[in-house]
Amino acid sequence: MRGLYTAASGMLVQQLEMDRISNDLANSSTVGYRGQQSVYQGFPAVLLQQVSGTAKPWLTTAGAGELAASRPRPVGGLEQGAALAGQFLDVTPGAIRQTDNPLDVALSDDSFLQVQGGPGQGILLTRAGELHLDGQGRLVTAGGQPVLVELPGGGTGPITLTATPQIDEDGVLWVAGQTVGRLARVRVAAGQNLQPVGQGPYLQPTAASGAPTPVPAGSGGVQPGALEMANVEPVMSMVEMIAANRAYEASARLITTYDDTYAKLINAVMA
Repeated sequence: MRGLYTAASGMLVQQLEMDRISNDLANSSTVGYRGQQSVYQGFPAVLLQQVSGTAKPWLTTAGAGELAASRPRPVGGLEQGAALAGQFLDVTPGAIRQTDNPLDVALSDDSFLQVQGGPGQGILLTRAGELHLDGQGRLVTAGGQPVLVELPGGGTGPITLTATPQIDEDGVLWVAGQTVGRLARVRVAAGQNLQPVGQGPYLQPTAASGAPTPVPAGSGGVQPGALEMANVEPVMSMVEMIAANRAYEASARLITTYDDTYAKLINAVMA
């Protein structure tokens, strides 16, 4: 029966892999999206031992010959299948596309914009710099999340504007020659451990990623009039999808083989 469980675990692993690849492909044109990478591990192997019909492994006080004959002989290890160890963000930067839109920003460093998430989500991080002013004059992302800004009077929060601002290389917002705020960018120590929120370009910090730390003023790293595209390569993802699908089919065929074998064995015993 172990073979059935091993094959089933292989099918589950490949199903999770195909789900990951499908999400990456669906977001291959999403601004600021970061793809994911999966890490797998095997269940602990067990040691098989051969015990003869005359073996007496319970012997503790016997002659050396009898005791040696009673000891099981190691046969080898038996793997028990695979499991998903974790999924991590691919922190490789995406390609930069020039748009000349004054509210588009691409981040050329390793920082993130901060936005207000939905109910219960708190503050989210994103590389998606496709910004605009909504009907209330708030600076928001393409998904409608308010962008957090370092305000001139101190503190950080959303900003409402009466005119389209110009954004410089440090993320400072200018309106009529006056600074009205600065994009509140942050960094994390281990970006690969950020947790995706939903299936888009928004991320949440975790204990493994480390707490976000503000990017000091004057650090640069903002490219106005441009966007960072998804770091997903559709062709490579399709190759990975084909490989995962073939591995899934191989595990399914193995289960069918085991099923046929067990059916023949049962019929032989019942005959």
